[in-house]
Amino acid sequence: MPRRSYESPVSVKALILAAGLGVRLRPHTLHRPKPLFSLAGVSLLEIWIHHLAAAGCTDVAVNGHWRQEMIAAFLKEGDWPVPVLFRPEPELLGTGGAIRNLLDFWDDAPFFVVNADAAADTDLAALARIHRARKHAATLLLCDDARANSVSLDPEGRITGFPGPENEDLPRYCFTGIQVLSPAVFPYLPPGPSSSIRAFERMIADGRPVGGTLMPARDWWMDIGAPDRYRQAALRVLAASAFSSLSSPDTPAAAPWVSGAAPGYAPRVSSIRIHPLAGDGSDRRWYRAAAPAGSVILVDHGDWGTRKESSGTGFRPETGAGAPGGETGEQRESDAFIDLARHFEAAGLPTPRLLARDRYAGMAAVTDLGDVSLQRACRELRGAASGSWEDIVSLYRDVIDAVWSFHNRGGKGFDPAWCWQTQGMDAEMIRTAECAYFVRAFVRNLAGWSGPVPEAEFDRLARRIGALSRTGIIHRDCQSRNIMICGGRPYFIDFQGARRGPFAYDLASLLIDPYAGLPPAVQTVLLDYAASRVRTAGKTRGPGEKRQGRETEEEAPGVEEFRKGYPYCALSRNLQMLGAFAFLSREKGKAGFADYIPAALNGLVERSCGLGDEFPELCRLALRLRDR
Repeated sequence: MPRRSYESPVSVKALILAAGLGVRLRPHTLHRPKPLFSLAGVSLLEIWIHHLAAAGCTDVAVNGHWRQEMIAAFLKEGDWPVPVLFRPEPELLGTGGAIRNLLDFWDDAPFFVVNADAAADTDLAALARIHRARKHAATLLLCDDARANSVSLDPEGRITGFPGPENEDLPRYCFTGIQVLSPAVFPYLPPGPSSSIRAFERMIADGRPVGGTLMPARDWWMDIGAPDRYRQAALRVLAASAFSSLSSPDTPAAAPWVSGAAPGYAPRVSSIRIHPLAGDGSDRRWYRAAAPAGSVILVDHGDWGTRKESSGTGFRPETGAGAPGGETGEQRESDAFIDLARHFEAAGLPTPRLLARDRYAGMAAVTDLGDVSLQRACRELRGAASGSWEDIVSLYRDVIDAVWSFHNRGGKGFDPAWCWQTQGMDAEMIRTAECAYFVRAFVRNLAGWSGPVPEAEFDRLARRIGALSRTGIIHRDCQSRNIMICGGRPYFIDFQGARRGPFAYDLASLLIDPYAGLPPAVQTVLLDYAASRVRTAGKTRGPGEKRQGRETEEEAPGVEEFRKGYPYCALSRNLQMLGAFAFLSREKGKAGFADYIPAALNGLVERSCGLGDEFPELCRLALRLRDR
């Protein structure tokens, strides 16, 4: 949250209600209570403690029931700005019962009560000042939310009911759960479980005013008690944290999003506009978040809750460097994206800067590189009156330089534990993720071929690629939709599949990419250029060019190995493409991918049949599939 200039009230205490069962958020809450869900890498409980402290609270109490041992451990391990008391509830007491259960904690001053399963960008101190000025027994913060408007409010700011009488012509609003109460409420709270709303109704019936104040339009609040609401809040808060990081390069990518805690500029959450972007073949969801300061890109990997929780608190603060795999060492796709983004940025590679992250939610925010992909740049060059294939070759040479740098510089200090799925492109990966994928998704499911497949030749292909040098890293999906052109430079996105592997594989992915449709003659020219980069590795550098990757010709993969390995890598990549196009079009129902199957199938015929007598059965199968 941005630094706000809040005038703190006199010292008050607060209760954070954190005992709910989280039924609507199951199965996520089976292993982690809602208060330990995170926003921008910071738990809701931590956000509220800091928010209340910034508003002038001197002591905070937290109740707990469901998975209370995790909440207790988290609070015990934390370094808090104010004293925090944990009050467990063996029996769930409800909101009223929780307040009464702390009679030994309260004093004779007004106090805050807030729900842990909500997020807010609002001035709590202002609410306390309103409460003191109006001298009501209770002051509830309200907002206009058509899905939950049920609190009737009269023109004098007094609540008449939850809701009021049917014949009452008063506006209705949503109660945010944020409230300031005076000790006058205590007599209306019976022993044992009870509802604070019922207490308020009894107070109104007795003529004791219960006040309500409408949250300013610039403020923001969201209940996150349901999965879709949590994801919406997580995206918005992630964007706010990203804008703060964008304006302050030295700010950690997971600076706590709490009042006064994040340096630099951050917009009001309510001012951020989030627009979905066209997706790719995966289940990831991409968004552009816009604010007055500019825009950032958000990615939701869709793997929230897929990691097994640890036996401890189950929560690892995101402010530290951390270990691969987040809380338990079990690496997910989103973990790989976050860990690799940090590594590539530290290595000075052309990837978007990681601005904010939330490992638990499986989300990250990066710099916005615009909308011009390599595919689009090539299409525009071909369509331009002055464009030519020479221009495209020149552009691709810059891309190949970047791929070569990615391979070598990215390999320095690379930790295989960052990888998702497999740590390197070995023979087993080729068998399962390329050959078997092709058979299952394309041959069997799409083409409907039930005959034999050349397993022995697949094994031969896997051994050929597995024998290539894997000391550098590969992107693994290095095609024109995953390369952005920004400021005349290529940048790599969608790199969560990076791992150790041969340079020839990424080059093959780039050159035979059906989205770009490079003619064979252009592919040959670019293959020769790539071979020249391999040949001169460690020998010559331009003015001011840093030493990168391998430093001697002996250490660099030889040109002979590169030339020899390239056809095998191209063949394997061709199998993977067909498997992916079949899977995405038939099983996922994604439009557009089937359009590239004919070209990819022709490519498979050319590559399998063009390797002499090594893959005769695969050649025959490819011909049979093409002619079906």
